[in-house]
Amino acid sequence: MIVECTRYKINGQRKALFEQAYRKAAEVLASSNHHLRHELLHGVENPDYYALRIEWDSEEWHLNRFESTPEFKIFLALVRPFVRDI
Repeated sequence: MIVECTRYKINGQRKALFEQAYRKAAEVLASSNHHLRHELLHGVENPDYYALRIEWDSEEWHLNRFESTPEFKIFLALVRPFVRDI
């Protein structure tokens, strides 16, 4: 198992858009047989910060194989507007 962690800083009205995008993206992640679990955490002390935690069954899948799947293309299209916020 490998854990992927991504931290975002999202402020203002974009929070609702971000959360909506990740609800859809979560469905895509969950459709992968190699996805074990994930959670999107939202900071209380720093409400502009989010952390995405994804558990994959292997490093090989996470680093080398997921990006070549149709699911990744859908996932990336959903989260692309927020990549600059990482």
